[in-house]
Amino acid sequence: ISEIAAEVAEGASPADYLVLSRTNAGLAPLEAACAKAHLPFESTAGGDGTWGTRDGRDLLTYLRASDGKASVDGIVSIANRPLRKLSRRVVEETLERRGVAQSLSEAFYATGHYPSELLANDLSDLESSSWAERTAAAAELLTTDLRQRSEPGIDPDEDRIGLITALQGIASEAVSLDTLERVVEETAAASRRKGPRVLLSTIHKAKGGQRKTVCVMADGLPHPKARDLEEEQRLYYVAITRAEDRLVIQCADPKEHPFVRRHWKGK
Repeated sequence: ISEIAAEVAEGASPADYLVLSRTNAGLAPLEAACAKAHLPFESTAGGDGTWGTRDGRDLLTYLRASDGKASVDGIVSIANRPLRKLSRRVVEETLERRGVAQSLSEAFYATGHYPSELLANDLSDLESSSWAERTAAAAELLTTDLRQRSEPGIDPDEDRIGLITALQGIASEAVSLDTLERVVEETAAASRRKGPRVLLSTIHKAKGGQRKTVCVMADGLPHPKARDLEEEQRLYYVAITRAEDRLVIQCADPKEHPFVRRHWKGK
């Protein structure tokens, strides 16, 4: 991303660049890097990028709740779901801190949700914990929920779990909620900028699209949970054929990568 930003600073158009990742989890750090480099981008994860996804919003809400700064709607969105629960105390304390003069039940009914009688996992206990511990605990609540809600015989959504883990890493590096809020806002602002933008995309959503310069984040291929390596090979082929003029493959060890090594000519 820094190299793209340097080329854009020298006159290249952001619209000439496409960066491809196997999953949304790989898009999260790319979005953060674009925002840090003041590089406008469009993400196939959505309008505000990965922080705008349901999992991104929920993780941020948990962290705000642990700091007593969650909105009523945010609290309701995570408290009244099976396995993703807050204690009655943390909900009521949050409502009180936000100056909401209504009972817990009234708050839930006002937003169309029924109050849960079995609220658990009290995030107010985390207020004295370190920021890293809070981000890890919030991510664990979300990933545990995904795993426990998966149907018998069906694997949990590993891509969503991977995204939560990636966002938790970004949140942990932010050191504090205030800093994270700035990171999230700067990321959203970079994704909303008008005019030419770098496209950050998963490979699946890039089929049929091309740009002058394409960068493939090859370390995400094959997917760690892939059962069909031929399909992963096809995805890799889709990725490397999106470039009109220049193809850049980013890989930790090209000689050992099952796909990259087939045409790698380095020493």
